[in-house]
Formats: sequence, structure tokens, C-alpha cells
Amino acid sequence: MFLARCQKSRGELEFERFWHFLFMKECLAS
Repeated sequence: MFLARCQKSRGELEFERFWHFLFMKECLAS
């Protein structure tokens, strides 16, 4: 599982960070 995460493409990593950012923003706003 850890290796699978390391092998993720850069695009996927940026996508996950983007969604995480939105999620945190929503939590702070509520």
C-alpha cells in the first residue's frame, strides 16, 4: 500500500492535495 502511494503519478498527487485543500476550507468555513 505504501509503495502504491509512492508510485502515484504527479497529477494524482496534485489532484488529492487540491481536494484536501477544498475539504479543509469547507470545514473552517462551517
